[in-house]
Amino acid sequence: MRISRPLLAAVSVATIALMGLGSAGPALAATPVVITDRETVQAYLSPTGSVKVARVFDQVTATGSGRVEIANPVGTDGLRNLDGLSGVSVKDGKAVSTIDVNGQSTQRTVSTFDKHKLPVTIKAHFTLDGKTYDNPEDLVGKSGKLTVSYRISNITSTATTLSLKDGNGNTVQKSVQVPLPLVGTVTTILPSGFSSVTSDQAAIAADGRGATKLTYSITLLPPIGAAVTDIGWTAQASDIVIPAATINIAVVQPLKNPTLASAAKSYQGGATTGATLTAGAEQIDTNLLKLRDGASQLLSGLLQLKDGANQLNDGLANTAAPGAHQLATGAGTAANGASKLATGLSAAETGSAKLAGGLTTLAAGNARLAEGFNSSTGQADLVGGSQDLASGLGLISGGLASLAGVDGLPKAYGSALALRAGVDKILAGLGSPSTPGTILNGLAQLTAGNSQLQAGVTALTAGANGLASATTGLPAAKGGVDQVRQGIIDGGPPTAAAVAGIKGALAAVQGLGTCDATCQANLAGAQTGLDTLLAGLGTGSATAAGGLAQVSAGLATAIAGVGVGSTPSALTLRGGLAQVAGGLTASAAGLAQVTVGVNQVKGGLSNPACDGKNPTAATNPCGVREGLGLLADGLLSAVGGVTQLSAGATSAATGSGTLAEKIAEAGDGASQLAAGSRTAATGSSTLASGLAAAKSGSAALAAGNGKIAKGAGDLAVGLDAAASGSSKIAAGLGTAAAGAPALVDGAEQLSTKGTKKLAEGGNATALDFGERYAVLAAMADRTKDGALPFGAPANAASASAAYSFELAAASHEGSRNLTRGLLAIAALGIGALVSTVVRTKLF
Repeated sequence: MRISRPLLAAVSVATIALMGLGSAGPALAATPVVITDRETVQAYLSPTGSVKVARVFDQVTATGSGRVEIANPVGTDGLRNLDGLSGVSVKDGKAVSTIDVNGQSTQRTVSTFDKHKLPVTIKAHFTLDGKTYDNPEDLVGKSGKLTVSYRISNITSTATTLSLKDGNGNTVQKSVQVPLPLVGTVTTILPSGFSSVTSDQAAIAADGRGATKLTYSITLLPPIGAAVTDIGWTAQASDIVIPAATINIAVVQPLKNPTLASAAKSYQGGATTGATLTAGAEQIDTNLLKLRDGASQLLSGLLQLKDGANQLNDGLANTAAPGAHQLATGAGTAANGASKLATGLSAAETGSAKLAGGLTTLAAGNARLAEGFNSSTGQADLVGGSQDLASGLGLISGGLASLAGVDGLPKAYGSALALRAGVDKILAGLGSPSTPGTILNGLAQLTAGNSQLQAGVTALTAGANGLASATTGLPAAKGGVDQVRQGIIDGGPPTAAAVAGIKGALAAVQGLGTCDATCQANLAGAQTGLDTLLAGLGTGSATAAGGLAQVSAGLATAIAGVGVGSTPSALTLRGGLAQVAGGLTASAAGLAQVTVGVNQVKGGLSNPACDGKNPTAATNPCGVREGLGLLADGLLSAVGGVTQLSAGATSAATGSGTLAEKIAEAGDGASQLAAGSRTAATGSSTLASGLAAAKSGSAALAAGNGKIAKGAGDLAVGLDAAASGSSKIAAGLGTAAAGAPALVDGAEQLSTKGTKKLAEGGNATALDFGERYAVLAAMADRTKDGALPFGAPANAASASAAYSFELAAASHEGSRNLTRGLLAIAALGIGALVSTVVRTKLF
């Protein structure tokens, strides 16, 4: 006889419930009795999914040896015993019994199930050639392109409060909907008249009889699946019938089922990764803020350097350089005056030599005169001549007295000594590189400071170049961040190049300069945070990828502020440092020229090792100080000579005056005149020697003043170069100070838009994956008793629940088939008799 599909399905469920696990075997030794409870709900639905009737089949199995009491929660509406014709003892909604077990014993019941307590709802939808039909019966017998879809919804969710850990380890309470963890299959067989069958969700196969079998797997447990799922198929059909469909649903344990447990483990790992990502990002953010603060300090230092450079430029350009030019002009004027003095003294030397010669001749003549006085014939003429001679010698004596007086050569001698004292003060002011407070010591300090500035700028330049390096600096870090972000988007782990690029960021920061112990500890903490971040990036999320995009943007800003390429813009940090370095180089050259000029001035002013006897010798010339000393010595000698000459002239005048009166004593007067003349000649020779020494000293003075003029000129040139260099330093420091805020802003943006966003993403990831795992754990709590519709006996070792839904077909016999299915369920009430009939008909 022909058996309809609904009847066959109903009889199959009943057979499973009645057959048990097999007949009893041999008697067993006394062992603990283990109780299991299996409940299966069978529901018949209309073709659209409306529930018509539902029954629950309950099978309790006791395995072992001994007496056991069982109190099994059951549905009492329509409750029947499937093991025989006897009734079921019910107390407080539980089927109670006491049985003796020797091997295995089963108790089977069936009762009506409240369709409103079914865990899922099923809604079927139908379209033919794009037109929707509410009643599938209207489609029967038509032809066209048929689409049938089913919406299956898990409606078991209950509000549950979960305790979650955020990325910082803090506990967060959140209320979520937690459903029973349901999985299942959907099976339908399309008649042989259906062609071009397609489905995006089903496994499509032939059933061996010309029909097409569609099998779907559904997972109705968020977050692994969706609480609501839509499945369906499309076919080209003629003489349409809507085939029946069977939906089997089971309750699973999400933390024990292999597939679901793997997902739960990945969620747990994702939460850990999110926490790790948060910690790493926050560590990097902390150190970024320290980098920002350090950049701010650098900016402050650059501004101070800029102010100092401006002051240096002002002093060099407005004071030192003009003073050096004035010194060169004055020294040139002094050199010209000394040259004129030397010329005048040379003429005086020549005149004094002639005077000495004349006086010597006069002395000889006076000697002859004395001899001639023995003759009386020339006495009358001698009287007049002696009177004239006395008058002339008086005038000579007066002139020589004036020359030897306070306002004469002694005053010149004092002026020479005062001038040498002034030169000594100049020499003391020039000093030496090791004498504090002197010009040469100040120049040495300026040179040393300039060298230190050059070393500092070189170190800053090396650090900035390290930051700009395409392989180890900020560009490499940005490239690494971009690769990590793309790796997160693509679902793969970060590449070795990405890891090296990000680590290069800290290496570049460490290369900026000397770092104290606290700084090193902070950088080590940043490295640890970076390693932690890299370790947790394997399973990142879209939020983490977004955070890394912000990190990349912040790095781009920082790169622009630092400057890249071989000739970076003057508005960048590297460009500004290049200008500072150029200015310092020019300043160093200027300071070197200034030092050379000062040393030349010093050498022109004094050369203690000069040959005093030959002060103009090219091999060892005297300086101004030594020339002034020679001039003073010559003037002093000249004073003595003039004094002697004055005394001789006075004596000669006296002798000439008495010549007229003492004509009788003419011989004695002539002798005195001769002696006076000889004394005057001796004084005149002394004067010539002094004037020669004075001439040599004035020549040395002229040479020294020439050296002063040249050194002062070199000093002026050097100070001009130093002023120009200091101006470049000021300009370069201004450019560096203008570029430094970009580094501060870049670090701030990298923190605000990058690492903070990354930390937020890590925190969101920790919460997201933590919530997913917590939901699965809450589902597991709901399935501790197997999630049975009525619950399991208190002493049951295990329990499980399953649901079977039969959607009726829509065909020419659709209503009759549904009626037959309902009658089949009623037929189950005959218990063991039905079991026998089923076995006879089917097996």
